[in-house]
Amino acid sequence: MERRQQRLDSYEAHTTWLLSALALVYLFTFSIQVIVYRPNEAWYTWMTLFGEFLWLLFAIDLVYRFSLAPSKKRFVRRNLLDIVTVVVPQFRALRALRAFSSGGVLSKGKGAFTGKAIASALLGIVLILWVGSLMVLSAERGAQGAEITSFGDSVWWSFETRSE
Repeated sequence: MERRQQRLDSYEAHTTWLLSALALVYLFTFSIQVIVYRPNEAWYTWMTLFGEFLWLLFAIDLVYRFSLAPSKKRFVRRNLLDIVTVVVPQFRALRALRAFSSGGVLSKGKGAFTGKAIASALLGIVLILWVGSLMVLSAERGAQGAEITSFGDSVWWSFETRSE
C-alpha cells in the first residue's frame, strides 16, 4: 500500500502543474467559445474538439490516480472537484480552480495571510465569478424568454445574484 502511495505522490508531483496549466487553457478556449459564439464556423468546431481532448486527458488522469490510490474513499474525498469536473460536463470550466490547489501553477504562497495567499484568494474569487458568468450565459443562450443574452449581462448576474 505504501508503494502505491509513493507512486501516486510521484505522479502528482510531476503532473499537477501541467494539468493545472491545461485547465487554464481549457478555461481560455471555453471562454472564447461562450463569448464569441459561432457554432457554425470551423474554428469553433476545432476549439470544441480541443476541449474534448483536454477533458479526455483529465479523465485519464483521474482514472489513473484513482487506480493508484491505496484508499479509494480518501481519494474521492480529496479529489471531489476533479471528479465533478470530469463527470458533469457543465462544470468542466471549474477545473481551472485546480490552478489554485496545492502544486497548481498559481498556488505558490505559504501561510494563510501572505501576500501571495491573498492574491491567490482574490484570483480564485475572480475565477469563480468568471466561470459562473460563462456558465450562465452558456445555459441561457437560446432559451426562450432568456434575460441574459450577452457576456456583460452574465457578469452583472454573477455580481448581483446572492442567496437570501
